[in-house]
Amino acid sequence: MTEKTPLMQNIQARLIRELRIEDPQVQVRVKRTSLGWLEIKIVTSCFEEHALAEREQKIDDILAGIDFHLSKFPILGYNLLTPKEAANQPPELIQLPFWSDILMAPPPDRASEENPNKPPLLVTFYSFRGGVGRYTALGLVAGILASRKYRVVMLDFDLESPGLSNLLRADVKIINEEQLGVLDYLHQRFLTPELNVPTIDHCICQVKLPDRGELFLVPVGEYDENYIHRLADLDRGTWQAFYQRERNPVKQLIADTACSLFN
Repeated sequence: MTEKTPLMQNIQARLIRELRIEDPQVQVRVKRTSLGWLEIKIVTSCFEEHALAEREQKIDDILAGIDFHLSKFPILGYNLLTPKEAANQPPELIQLPFWSDILMAPPPDRASEENPNKPPLLVTFYSFRGGVGRYTALGLVAGILASRKYRVVMLDFDLESPGLSNLLRADVKIINEEQLGVLDYLHQRFLTPELNVPTIDHCICQVKLPDRGELFLVPVGEYDENYIHRLADLDRGTWQAFYQRERNPVKQLIADTACSLFN
């Protein structure tokens, strides 16, 4: 696809018009990939002595005039360079798309439909066996969505083998002194179903990201010596009983998480 869409034209025209005021030699390229994503490359002396975050903010301020920003659908990526940085860049190579790029590719020439009142989308990453890339897929998709300014939360229900919680342990920003999780939430409601203990706010933690975006995790819980005993209490009969209650603790956990982060 070589023709330019109205969105591409608007982005390029807006950037060139505003940046030429400071740098008549500015170079702006907006390219559509074969999967429909947009890539932006800007080379200008306006970026000299400015960090990446400042460059991003400058471009976002410019694009705000057309109700757009660098993390908005369907932007895949961008390069914000000074002339010297551009000259030192290696030549661009052809990159074949990953399966995740194909799955998340936008429909060509179709604007995104944003509805702030729309309930959060719930997606389950599930497999019958381990080692198939479930955590990798979940983390990749969650990271992509978060980088596009979506608020994303991951719930680790793999209570017997909590790979996701362990994988992200170093990147977790503790919000509460007592960091609990899925098992603590469900086990306490097994013991005292009439009490709202612990609250969902004591189970949610934030994942530190290298760039902008909001990504949260509800881990399996406090992984201590009593973990296996709490897990043993939640046997098959207990899980079946959960789904016979008027208030199912599993559904309550998901609802409380959505209420805490998305309302």
